[in-house]
Amino acid sequence: MSNSIDKKQKRFKKVDFEHKDLKMGDNGEKICLNYLNTLYQNKVIKYKDFFYPFDFYKVDDDGNTDMIFELKTRRCDINQYPSLCFGKSKIDFALEKRKKNPNLRIMFLWLLKDKQFYCWEYGDEKTDEFYYGEIANYKRNQKPSEAIFIKTEYIEQLPLIDYHKILSA
Repeated sequence: MSNSIDKKQKRFKKVDFEHKDLKMGDNGEKICLNYLNTLYQNKVIKYKDFFYPFDFYKVDDDGNTDMIFELKTRRCDINQYPSLCFGKSKIDFALEKRKKNPNLRIMFLWLLKDKQFYCWEYGDEKTDEFYYGEIANYKRNQKPSEAIFIKTEYIEQLPLIDYHKILSA
């Protein structure tokens, strides 16, 4: 009997962990959208499809998409690890979009434990700034998948903006 209780407790811990991650990511997206609109004069829009590979896009004065953004909200500091990562499928998707729009800027953002935004812009010439590897979230029983690891020395902190203004926007 205690074995079935242990299994239930593990299952609830897993669900609770996943719920906290989703809530943290959702809150991060709200803060990030307000932040980006502060930087880019309200020209950043959240993709409506929850499963879309990127989170936001920016439009130019003609209404054309000129930037796409992917946000990762993490519980670490910028110098806690030698690199920060995201799934390789994100780059693959973005490069397909760039074929149709050669001037498209591809931005990867992180909102970290210090509540600051960090950014890395993909560029074809930046091959020394990242490397390929595998990631997996074993707490969620995920199988390893291809990832890109950005060396933290190439990740820039974005300008500081009053955090309380962003939250109230």
